[in-house]
Amino acid sequence: MCHLSPQPIVGAFTCPVPEHSSMTTVLLADDSAIVRKLLRRKISAITQGYQVDFLEASDGAQALQALLDEDIDLALIDYNMPEFNGVEVITRFKAAQSDRNPYLFMVTTEASSSIVMAAVKAGAHNYIVKNNLDDAFAKKISALLLPEGAHKDKDKVGSSSHSAS
Repeated sequence: MCHLSPQPIVGAFTCPVPEHSSMTTVLLADDSAIVRKLLRRKISAITQGYQVDFLEASDGAQALQALLDEDIDLALIDYNMPEFNGVEVITRFKAAQSDRNPYLFMVTTEASSSIVMAAVKAGAHNYIVKNNLDDAFAKKISALLLPEGAHKDKDKVGSSSHSAS
């Protein structure tokens, strides 16, 4: 169960960190190809030297299908997307009672308290503001995707990318 901390934006949620496997799968769900590319680059830089597979979805329907069908460790879900918005994606995913339990980030253009609260109520574990992909974002992603005290491991190299359909 996630809890809001006293700080309203940075580090606003504390949640259990998912177990690390040899392959990490990240879903990038955003209707903007540019934003998906930016997020992929940021996460690739953070996880350099570790195996990360990227799935992409350009609308809410594709995002929901990927969440239901794929073994995703982390999903970054845009609030504003065609078909249904990010809150609807999370709500529908949770309602499907899937046995999958990815870490869900809501991605927004602004830190509106109503959007953040709707995302939390739906089941989001955290959120990020698109124009604030700074050190705090890097720390959150590192904590989720890298083993504690991670060092570069020559056996875990590469990343791949493909679209969810």
